[in-house]
Amino acid sequence: MEVFSKFLSNTDSTVRLAIPTNALPHFESLGERDLLVRDWTEQEWNFRLSIRNIGHPRPVFTRDWARFAQAKRLQLNDLLS
Repeated sequence: MEVFSKFLSNTDSTVRLAIPTNALPHFESLGERDLLVRDWTEQEWNFRLSIRNIGHPRPVFTRDWARFAQAKRLQLNDLLS
């Protein structure tokens, strides 16, 4: 089941991943927490999930996200799904 997909913005590909607002129900109950994520090469990444409360609530991934995006060479307009 796909929770969300999006074309990456410049900020998504360099600083933090802003998850689309329509995916909020999938993340809201988790609250702020660290998530240990393993990619397809079995490398582990520690993403921080938080919900921005300024303006419209939106989940974001930070912490290792920028290193992940750089290591995977994510770029503006890449499709994440």
